[in-house]
Amino acid sequence: MTDHSRSEQLNACKEKALTLLNQRPYACEELAGKLERRGFGRNVVETAVQEFTRTGLLDDQQYAKDYTRQSVRQSKPYGPLKIDRELRKRGVPAEYVREALEEVFGGEGEEEGRYNAACKAAEAKYRSIRRQNRDVQKQRAQLYRFLARRGFESNVCNEVVDAFFEGDADEW
Repeated sequence: MTDHSRSEQLNACKEKALTLLNQRPYACEELAGKLERRGFGRNVVETAVQEFTRTGLLDDQQYAKDYTRQSVRQSKPYGPLKIDRELRKRGVPAEYVREALEEVFGGEGEEEGRYNAACKAAEAKYRSIRRQNRDVQKQRAQLYRFLARRGFESNVCNEVVDAFFEGDADEW
């Protein structure tokens, strides 16, 4: 490949990357994979991603923090296990994932923060489950599975299920 055609390829790759970044944020590895699937060569993609990282357009550490905050603030928040899985799937380095989770869920009140997020996620699901004609034990199991799929640890799932079904023990 001549220098001129490589330069054209790089410019086209960067243009496509900017178009994708205007739609939503990406992790470096995630964007690189998308560009490669669009037909750009590995060397061209690596060069573009390195340039964008150097100029601050791509930042895996900030991406992890933003993704984590957004995942907790949505109407049905995700727990730390699901956030960890999603960020790693997108190619974010483990240390950045740990930092982001620590920032959002860590520190004082760590358990309380996870519990509150799980309660927020469980509210609508609980109302839906309670409308079903099932015994309470099956309803508890359904809420537990819902929270586990959302990425909450088992101890948090148990606490939330117990809190939501408090007083229903006589129906078992």
